[in-house]
Amino acid sequence: MLVDGLLDAGLEHEDGAMGRVDLHVLAALCAQHAAWLDDRVRERVRRSTAALYPLLDHDRAKAVARLGPAALDGFPAPESLTPDYPSVRYMAGLIAEIGGSEAVPHARAWVLAHPQVGSWFIHDWSNFPPHAYATEVLTHCELSAAPLLISDRERLRAVRHLPSVRDLSLRKSLPESEISEALEGKRALESLYISDNQRLTDLSCLSPVRDRLGLLSIGKCSGIRDLRPLMEFTALYALFLDVAHVPPSHWEQIAALPSGLALLVLGNLPVDGLSLIPAHSGVTHLGLASDRPFVLDGLGAWSSLMSLKLSGLKNFGEALTELRELPRINEIEFSSFPLPDGPGDAPPVPSIEDLTVPSPADGADLSLLRTLFPETSHLTLRVSDHTGKLDLTSLHDWPGLTVDVRGLAHRVLLGADELGDRLTAAR
Repeated sequence: MLVDGLLDAGLEHEDGAMGRVDLHVLAALCAQHAAWLDDRVRERVRRSTAALYPLLDHDRAKAVARLGPAALDGFPAPESLTPDYPSVRYMAGLIAEIGGSEAVPHARAWVLAHPQVGSWFIHDWSNFPPHAYATEVLTHCELSAAPLLISDRERLRAVRHLPSVRDLSLRKSLPESEISEALEGKRALESLYISDNQRLTDLSCLSPVRDRLGLLSIGKCSGIRDLRPLMEFTALYALFLDVAHVPPSHWEQIAALPSGLALLVLGNLPVDGLSLIPAHSGVTHLGLASDRPFVLDGLGAWSSLMSLKLSGLKNFGEALTELRELPRINEIEFSSFPLPDGPGDAPPVPSIEDLTVPSPADGADLSLLRTLFPETSHLTLRVSDHTGKLDLTSLHDWPGLTVDVRGLAHRVLLGADELGDRLTAAR
């Protein structure tokens, strides 16, 4: 009677209403755990569950996911929905969240009928049996849609089924020999992300992709000391490297990295000055992150540099003086708002065209930015959790300036309307 009562109560709500969804999901859960249920009630539960489809939004998908594999009973055929129907992605997301061997045939059917949802199935590989999912589902996905995440050895072994993979993310302590084996034959691989691997000590294990890998990111791998194997990576154009455990005596290897390297980001720097890092003559975009205030000295040695991203600086005024001497650098991102107490004796830097800064203290004036960077044409403001309101009024009469505000959720934005289509704001 309880299950019947829940189904009847659900019917008091409109078709598709969350009240009906919640009650009919609860009825199905009770039916799952009932010691005995007659066929009439069981069939009624099956029909009511099938009537929940297609899902209309994330909240409904989340509610139905509570049923686990039972949610797959009465699942609509993927061909019953047109590719542009909004419910397609919610249905795919539900399959991916349920996971398990029961969901593999459904995932295969939906990705074949609706290739645009492939990124959902790529992202949630960890919810499925590795080898069956790789061969039956992932081989039919456009594997450039999202990085393939791997955090266990069985999934790493299953990569052999996916010769067309383009972006791999290897997490946790995976053995070097198995990484090397997984990379064999990956002619399409362009980007490789490695993190949290305490067993990785020799980058030679990446050699199977040394002639095609374009982007490499290595973070939180404390065993990495020697960068010389990377000198053979002839296609490498972007390198993100955590250097916390690379001895400074080995840093000359940075300058000897392949000449095609254009983007270099060095994280967890144990030094506080740019002049202590050997310069790479080909790098055009440089990112530096350190827990300690940084001195921007020796900038001229980076002869191709056009773009900088910097963590906290020891002296903003001195850094701006360095930048003023190098007009080829026209793009910069600061992790803290420059000179919040006023420009003082800091010189303006007219060469900066693209500027990114965090938002200033609550309600503070942004006019200082025009004083310091008068020729900027594109300004990005990153709003932090500490920002209550952001006042854009002082930017109204800055000629030719476009503004991009990021992280705006639950923040107050003042003076936005006057900027019109010069403003882009995103959560």
